[in-house]
Formats: sequence, structure tokens, C-alpha cells
Amino acid sequence: VMGIPLLILFTGSSFEIKGSIIPKCESAKTVLLVMDMQEDFLGEKAKMPINKEQIPAITAVVNSLIDEFERNGQQIIYIKSEFPKIALGNRIRHHAAIEGSPGTNIYGKIRISGKVIFSKKKPNAFSNPEFEKYLIENQVSQLVITGVYADQCVLDTALGALDRKYRVKFVRNGVGSSSEKAVNKACEKVKNRGAEVIEYQPNMRIEDFI
Repeated sequence: VMGIPLLILFTGSSFEIKGSIIPKCESAKTVLLVMDMQEDFLGEKAKMPINKEQIPAITAVVNSLIDEFERNGQQIIYIKSEFPKIALGNRIRHHAAIEGSPGTNIYGKIRISGKVIFSKKKPNAFSNPEFEKYLIENQVSQLVITGVYADQCVLDTALGALDRKYRVKFVRNGVGSSSEKAVNKACEKVKNRGAEVIEYQPNMRIEDFI
């Protein structure tokens, strides 16, 4: 895996997902984005697991955020990787998250609230036009981003959002990767591009994210 560009690792291709700057809206909204919290990255039989020491804490933080957003009627969006059965990156990924496989399911310890789930075949969630359409139709202006891998799909999506002029809150203790070093590097990159890197605390309320 070392030395392989991240986009190729996850897709076998390396190109940006172009998009338009978000339109101004009267009632700007904040959504919680839960990215790739799937069995093949977090589960006991994960084919491409993040650092296993990170999993309990990340799971607790993401579930707490889901509870807080749900309690306050705020939207929650789940993103899943579902890679084609034949793709250049499958072997490198140890055939994780192949479309139709159990590994694409949301990790069993993550609570699912609502029915808003989008799939993607590339790192950047904006590669699915339905996801971008949903954000625009629901007048979303800010994304609170959690999930895995912090330095791959989560990072790519955060940068895509910033390019489109969304406000981004990147939850430092709500993202995971192969190491703490990888998480820190991702945080540094998004911060340099204009995102706000935050640490979720149990006493936080929805007002802290809006």
C-alpha cells in the first residue's frame, strides 16, 4: 500500500471530482456526515481494518453525534463505499467493500438514524451526483464530517466540500485511519484548506456545531 496514491488505492483512477460552488440559500442547514463506517473497515472480520485500537472511541463519538443530531431534528447522512467487483484497486484493498458483499454494510455498532444513505465508487462522496443534489435541495451549507479513512475518503470528501464553499467541521476524534499519524496529517491538510478541526466532548450540544 505504501507509495500508492490514495485515489488509486481506492479506485484505480486519480482525477478530481469537479463541482459547482453551492448556491446561497435562505435557510442554511448543517448535516452530520458519517463516512464509510462499514463492516469491512471496522468489523471483526474486516478485510481492510483501521487501527483496531481506535475503533471503540470513534464508534462512541459517532454514535453520540448521531444521537445529538437526531434529538435536535438535524439531518444525518451515511456514505458507503461499494466498489465494483472488477476494479484495479480491489486487490490492494484486500477486496474490501465490494458491492453486494456483507462488508459493505454499516458497522453493526453504529446506529442508523433515518434512511439517507448514499453509495460511492470513488473516494470523494461528491462523485455520486445524487449526494450533491441532496445537499443543494436541502439547503445544506455546513458538513460535520466523521468516518474512515481519515486520510483517504474522508479527506477527499472534506476537500471536495471546501472547494464547493461548504463550511466544514472535521471531527478529530470521530475519524479513524491506520495510525494516529495518518489522522493528524489529514487534520492538518483540511485545516490548511479552511476547515475547522474540532474535538467532540460529551457536554457538547447541537449549538456547538451550527
